[in-house]
Amino acid sequence: MDYSSTTKLSVANGPMMIPILDFSNPFWQANGIFVCTNVVGFLISITTGSHLHLDLIGTGAFALATIPTLLQQQQNVALHAQWSSWAVAVWGIKLAGFLFFRATQVRHDKRLEDLLLTTTGTFQFWLVTFVWNVVCSVPYLLGLCNRGTSGILGGGADSMVLKTGVAMYALGLGIETIADLQKFSFKRANPGKFCNAGLWSISQHPNYLGNLILWFGILIMNAPWLIESMSAPPLFTVVPTTDGASITSLLIGSLKSSVNWLWKCRRLIVSLVSPWFMWQLFSSQATGAMTNSLELANSKYGNDPGYKGYVENVPLIFPKF
Repeated sequence: MDYSSTTKLSVANGPMMIPILDFSNPFWQANGIFVCTNVVGFLISITTGSHLHLDLIGTGAFALATIPTLLQQQQNVALHAQWSSWAVAVWGIKLAGFLFFRATQVRHDKRLEDLLLTTTGTFQFWLVTFVWNVVCSVPYLLGLCNRGTSGILGGGADSMVLKTGVAMYALGLGIETIADLQKFSFKRANPGKFCNAGLWSISQHPNYLGNLILWFGILIMNAPWLIESMSAPPLFTVVPTTDGASITSLLIGSLKSSVNWLWKCRRLIVSLVSPWFMWQLFSSQATGAMTNSLELANSKYGNDPGYKGYVENVPLIFPKF
């Protein structure tokens, strides 16, 4: 583009951030499932007062949200959507199943007893769960919006990024699974003691670490499909005029190019909210800012000198190497 003349900006009719409301689209089908599952969870909570279904429904919603994509004929679903759908489904089924089994053993989650005593508190819990469902899934959901077989990089490069994301997902899934099993086994063998074995010896919350890694892997899986092709319609076009050249035209042209580049990357940029939100969520839980988990742990193990040393020396989430 020649910016030697004065320019005017006009907005192009490019694609939107998300598809217009259409429940034949997997993006809206997944979000509809999130709404329905959390409404069901809320109704069960206020009518029964049970804690058994909390994680089964709240975490299981992720797996349910992949069903519309997985049920499509595979030749009509892009490879990144297939792989990330299976990744979310496997994780959701695995974690929901484990947490439900654990809930059948303890019956009530002491961290949530006070919150779930009232209808308002119960509503808040399921609202936060819904926000977690949607925001955590943003890279996956926005990846569904691009049904193209090729991402921004094209060919082998797209495949390499996809495989890198799968490897990171597998690493995170493994860490989370091992951490959960280690703690569960430790608690059964050592009732009343805090877990500092295996992965728990290098991180106070290795399950959170695994969760962060696996969802970042899902973000990487979808990354090439979260950036529009450079040939796609820009957000702004520059219309040359005959008014003569000026420094303003050069500045506007440069601004236009920068805005257009950011616009094409908008889905990727928005997807970065997911790991940020997950970090904030886990940090709040680990420090006791969101739940009373830290208070409960201190009341239970606070008189144990080993626990005090553990809290002081072992990082909350990311190990020190």
